[in-house]
Amino acid sequence: MHTSSYEIRVNHLDEAEKFYRFILQVKGKRQKGKRYFFKLPDLEIYLSERKERATAKINPEITIAVNHLEYYYARYRALDPRLVLRGMYETPGQFTTLDPFGNRLVWVQL
Repeated sequence: MHTSSYEIRVNHLDEAEKFYRFILQVKGKRQKGKRYFFKLPDLEIYLSERKERATAKINPEITIAVNHLEYYYARYRALDPRLVLRGMYETPGQFTTLDPFGNRLVWVQL
């Protein structure tokens, strides 16, 4: 089985851990260097602290490949339907969301 690994940078690390704990249904493990690690069978996510810049707000787009796309779509819809920018039915096999920390996430089916 293929495991995909991603790093997501956030401004408020502890709040981000709570958000991603809800979405992923796994508690993040605190690691050295101010970051959290989430381990699932097909997915690893590292949350790390992003230093805030006074000049510009960073809004990267991160593509995350998962085996059970419908599950993550349902988690986002349960939390807040407004976080879903493009649903699974608009673009088959993927959906696009925002997290509360300025990241645009494109979730795709493996």
